[in-house]
Amino acid sequence: VRWLLERALVLGQTFQPVLLQGEAGVGKKHLASIMSRQKSAASVFVLDAACVPDYEQKEKLLDWLAQGAMAGKNKKTFLGTLIIAQITQLHPEIQEALAEYLKDNVLSLQGKNFELTLQLIATSSHSLSQAVKDGFMREDLYNILSHAQWHIPSLSERVEDLPLLVAYHLRQGPHQEVRHYFSRDAMTALCQHEWDHNVAELFASVDAIVQQASQTMVSAHMLPNRILQRSFYRTQAQSANVFEQTYNEAKEKIVADFTRAYFHDLLAKVDGNLTVAAEQAGMDRSNLKKLIKRYGLL
Repeated sequence: VRWLLERALVLGQTFQPVLLQGEAGVGKKHLASIMSRQKSAASVFVLDAACVPDYEQKEKLLDWLAQGAMAGKNKKTFLGTLIIAQITQLHPEIQEALAEYLKDNVLSLQGKNFELTLQLIATSSHSLSQAVKDGFMREDLYNILSHAQWHIPSLSERVEDLPLLVAYHLRQGPHQEVRHYFSRDAMTALCQHEWDHNVAELFASVDAIVQQASQTMVSAHMLPNRILQRSFYRTQAQSANVFEQTYNEAKEKIVADFTRAYFHDLLAKVDGNLTVAAEQAGMDRSNLKKLIKRYGLL
């Protein structure tokens, strides 16, 4: 995740066009926001073409350009960052205006010319080349943006980034008041979960978990069952890599995964009552307490 942030910081200091492509929820919006914050003097306008109807898109963009032109009267140039989400759904006239601007540095829309220095940050969850074939994307705009394309990998392609993403998210906004953090086993469970909706789903889940947390450290037993239920079993299903380990190393890992899953389910079953859990597990209460502490379940 560091290389993503570092690249966003560098690109954000320029006025080069950028195309962020990737599955829904991979973090395109967050990276675009980071880039837009690197130019303090630039006005920022975000247009989600998937949510704003065609007939409103031009009006909203013209309003922003007009406001910028008024604010920039005493300056040499109006500086702006234009973020277009789902650019394949952008009005054809705006696509034409942006293509002309990126070629000639003149933005003309509905007979009005605007003098400005603009960075275009476009995002898309779909193939732009296919959108050109289907008639939803201008070829000249595609040709320009294809040279500025930046593919954002899905979360499943960069599981190693997950702890850093969680730590980054916990430093933002309302989370700054109480510094929550996830125990090692809780983080392991997050890493083993299949995040079908990528970073967006991860951040939403982290928000929900910490809102219900009664302490700053989030342990594995505080995670919802939908995250925990596949952790142990998924580890086993993907355990082909155990053959890259020695017998004792592989055995130790599998036993640890089983132990964690067993005691998590047991504690959930008895509502966290250690005395009852010890009786059902057939072990001394003090030994049980040591075990569940070791596995981050207490």
